[in-house]
Amino acid sequence: MAWESVGRFLDTDPGPVDWLFRDLIPAGVVGALVAKGGSGKSFLLIQVAAAAATGEAFGPFIPGKPRRVLLLAGEDPTDVLHRRIRAAALGMRLAGPGLAGTGIEPVLRANFAAVSLVGEDRVLIGRDPAGNPAATPTFAWLSDSLGAMTAAGRPVDLLLVDPMSRFYGLDENSNTDATAWVAALEAMAKKHSLTILFAHHVSKGAGKDGADLTGRGASAIGDGCRFVMSLSDLRDADLRQFGIDQADRYAYVCLQTPKMNHAARAGSDMYFRRGKHGILEPVELDTGIRRRQADMLADLIGEEGLVTENELRKGSTKGTRAIRQALREAFPRISLAVELPLIVAAAVDGGKLVRSEEFAINGKQTATLRNPCVGAVSIQGFQGQADQKAKGAKGAQGAAEHPEVKYSPEANRGGSGEIQGKTASPLGALPLDCACGDAGLRGKSNPRNPRPPTGGSAIALGTLPLRGLGSGDVTREDPDA
Repeated sequence: MAWESVGRFLDTDPGPVDWLFRDLIPAGVVGALVAKGGSGKSFLLIQVAAAAATGEAFGPFIPGKPRRVLLLAGEDPTDVLHRRIRAAALGMRLAGPGLAGTGIEPVLRANFAAVSLVGEDRVLIGRDPAGNPAATPTFAWLSDSLGAMTAAGRPVDLLLVDPMSRFYGLDENSNTDATAWVAALEAMAKKHSLTILFAHHVSKGAGKDGADLTGRGASAIGDGCRFVMSLSDLRDADLRQFGIDQADRYAYVCLQTPKMNHAARAGSDMYFRRGKHGILEPVELDTGIRRRQADMLADLIGEEGLVTENELRKGSTKGTRAIRQALREAFPRISLAVELPLIVAAAVDGGKLVRSEEFAINGKQTATLRNPCVGAVSIQGFQGQADQKAKGAKGAQGAAEHPEVKYSPEANRGGSGEIQGKTASPLGALPLDCACGDAGLRGKSNPRNPRPPTGGSAIALGTLPLRGLGSGDVTREDPDA
């Protein structure tokens, strides 16, 4: 072993990454799959092995080409291993009737080898006579076997060890020992040009709310690996986000990648449904989220009555702040800054909301959103004041430019000059009754939000809102002023 100048690194292109699974697991490294017992980690390893062996995609595991795989099972006896491998191959449609002529099953048979070591001396690393961590005779046997396969022209590309605890003869809580374990596997991976993935159980403190990201024992186990994946039950946040009932919580598992030194997908969540015989089926739980978000937004705007996109984006009114908070609570991982425009677009495209582009008196363009299924136009508290006013002792001439408002002098209540008007919603549903006077503009909003606003509010009448200023004044206002 000798060092060299970095000149060679500077003068040559290192070439592309050799991915075992595209953008997820590179070739030639050591990694861990952390999970609690019964989570499906053994099935996941078998299915990952089958995908690698055939070159067929399995959810996020997308191999670039078929690879040779060896699975060492330390917990499952041969009969259990038999049932699981057969169930996985049939469930993934890599073997069985109907596949004649595809060539997939012969590739699986040629590239996937598995052995149960239950009851055998399977410890790969233990202690030498001086008490130091050292490779065992079983480690030497495994290395020799891998070398023989390479010499025969059938090198192993992926070695799966399930689980670590059955092959580990050191102190699980010792960082020194854990580092020796990872180093021994790295030496084997380098010598035989293969990737090693071992399963590891979660720590005692893990498992709360489905979050099983911490491997049991020394932190050096995960720290020494180049990638760490975690398989866990769904969390409470997942149930809320995806609309899954509590009763179906354990029908799914979540695969996370808390550590990926060579991949850009760290932090991505991937989901699987537990299928027949326990095999895992990749699912896209995101499907339908945008629709549910759009439906919820439409319902919330229906309760509010009418909002502008600007108000919704900024949360500048009490109503729009409540809408934004409700979305956050229902979808805990939502990024409103990024996703709210997409949710609005989905609601408009799906007919859940109606978007109106209008010009205010000052020339600014504004867009309003309303739920077409809610009958009445509500009263909104727009800020600002327009340039033009219509004044009268009894206010009978005010804002006559709006044909949708029919003023009735006969219905005038007198006093300080109230104006009574009646206008229907754009869908001709429930009418909006209003009365203007010293108290400003009062009215009935939609029946789902019956509380009438107080003075100083404005009424949206399709183009420009009106505001009662008292003493018979009616002012048209610019919502964006």
